[in-house]
Amino acid sequence: MSSEVAVGDKHIHVHQSKPVPEDYGTPIPKRTPINFERRKIALDKSNNEAMRKLLIACFVSGFFIVIQIIGGYMAKSIAIFTDSAHLASDIIGFAISMLSLKCAQKPANRELSYGWHRSEIVGTIVSIIFIWGLTVWLLYEATLRMITP
Repeated sequence: MSSEVAVGDKHIHVHQSKPVPEDYGTPIPKRTPINFERRKIALDKSNNEAMRKLLIACFVSGFFIVIQIIGGYMAKSIAIFTDSAHLASDIIGFAISMLSLKCAQKPANRELSYGWHRSEIVGTIVSIIFIWGLTVWLLYEATLRMITP
């Protein structure tokens, strides 16, 4: 395809191939690459895998909590009891994550047209607030112990 373009007094011969979508603005793909069914299957698979890993972590942590409580009792060690309490706080965090993953798998409805996917974010916020609460409580208790031994 060729055409003449007038620039001032001169005529310029321009050779141009077929127009491409980029010539008119944003390129438009020929086919939409989104396959919602495949995306949902991949998301479900990912959530199930995360749930499986969280369950394994809960069981392993629970096993170590029982062992540490028995060992702490036998050794009369408050440090070992404290570590088992730390593991218990981890299990609470895992439980919050599992609950939010379960909620995220709920289908959309009239009120929540995009589904419950935001529950994962809310679960993360709750977990962070829980950990900060534990931190503040431990700092408070440590301060009291230093002031009044």
